[in-house]
Amino acid sequence: TREEVLDTLLHESHHAYVHQAVESVDWKAIEENKELRLYKDILNWKQGIENYISADVDQESYQNNPIEVAAREYSGEWVPDLLEFADSL
Repeated sequence: TREEVLDTLLHESHHAYVHQAVESVDWKAIEENKELRLYKDILNWKQGIENYISADVDQESYQNNPIEVAAREYSGEWVPDLLEFADSL
């Protein structure tokens, strides 16, 4: 369905964003400002990338991985709004 396609696109786009954020961050700045939410998220995502387990290996670990949780939350938040917008055109 169009909802599933949009959900997948947003989910995978969020993964790309997460990987780019983790790769481009100034880790010295994070150490100095690690209490800021943005930096907490990036640290959490870094741990998720470093400890990634495929769903084929362990479904529960995969579902609870911070990068998977964040991607599901992101797509879940935006899919309804984008579909409503598309329907209004």
